[in-house]
Amino acid sequence: MEIKRFGTMPDGTPVTQYTIGNDTLRISVLDLGGILRGVYKDGKDLVAGFDTVEDYLADDSYQGALIGRYANRIEDGIFTLDGVTYQLAKNENGITHLHGGSCGFSRRMWKVISVTDDTLSLSLFSPDMDEGYPGNLEVTVTYRVVSNAFSIDYQAVCDKNTPLNLTNHAYFNPNGYDGGDILSVMATLNADRYDEVDAALIPVKDVSVEGTVFDFRTPHAIGERIGGDFVGYDHNFYLIGDKAASVCGVTLPFAARLEGEHTITAYTDLPCVQMYIGNFLVGSPDLKGGVPKRRHHTVCLETQLAPNGPNRGVGILKAGEKFHSVTAFVID
Repeated sequence: MEIKRFGTMPDGTPVTQYTIGNDTLRISVLDLGGILRGVYKDGKDLVAGFDTVEDYLADDSYQGALIGRYANRIEDGIFTLDGVTYQLAKNENGITHLHGGSCGFSRRMWKVISVTDDTLSLSLFSPDMDEGYPGNLEVTVTYRVVSNAFSIDYQAVCDKNTPLNLTNHAYFNPNGYDGGDILSVMATLNADRYDEVDAALIPVKDVSVEGTVFDFRTPHAIGERIGGDFVGYDHNFYLIGDKAASVCGVTLPFAARLEGEHTITAYTDLPCVQMYIGNFLVGSPDLKGGVPKRRHHTVCLETQLAPNGPNRGVGILKAGEKFHSVTAFVID
């Protein structure tokens, strides 16, 4: 375990980096945003990120961050719950509510509850009407490293019914975050349906992957079917929920796999995963070590509930009920 000062927030609050793990696999996490800043295997760092607090705050791509209250998009930033209509920030192009709003969980300072050689637990309190969401919400997230795998354990409870969809927004590259484009990386998604989306990337309907460029039930190179009007993946996939394995002491269904110089295999008890390949990842600031941000150089596997859930009858945490979910990644 290594604990070191990473930087300072604008108000003077110190930001700390925690590195946990073993001789096989190590991960680094910030208390700013619960950000997964590094995943280190065999001398390679498989997750993109930044070198300074200032860069994380200046960027809008949610690099490695914990996302909430509601990950992904909510149409028009509006939903009705228990007869009350709530208007949220339209923080994506003035059209949609994205990843929790203008100051979602990704930009908050999380409280470190405990840290050991292989675990890090963080908590966050989100008060009633925070970013427009009802209820006082308490969230706990635990990162754990076991052998060549790490898990992210999400727990939450609220005193009112509230939308909730927690995820991590790590940008992976199995060749190393500085290893070039991911177009030749082989991807497998254990999913038989996906969400068709409109121009604002809001789901229109879920349809079968059969016969489409979204069928990754068998491995395909990520770039194999990109071209023309189809610029890349930023879509929600509905997981089949089988092929379970024990990872970090928890039995979880198989979700997805990325194969390059290393293999990254995701398992989750959540019903969906968003595969995003950095279609909009350009501009400043540069990534760690001065590596430029470029389209199609990393892949996000955001395990989640369905996007726009509050308007689709899903993703509501009932008052007093406990939300608990685990996602794990095996690195070979």
